Amino acid sequence: MRLEVSGHIYIVPGIAFEPSIQYIFNPDNYYNPAAKKISSNGIVLAGQLMIDIDFLSGLSAH
Repeated sequence: MRLEVSGHIYIVPGIAFEPSIQYIFNPDNYYNPAAKKISSNGIVLAGQLMIDIDFLSGLSAH
């Protein structure tokens, strides 16, 4: 189970940054069945840079 908060921040038209924070509780090892110990609760911090190539190249209808 996880709770996530994320946003979308435009830096300039066609380029945006999306920060995200997740709190994971009661995880299991479904994707790592050979692990000897079950993972504990934790926090994940992430960020994505999004570049709209269509908009920047002039191909977008916007």
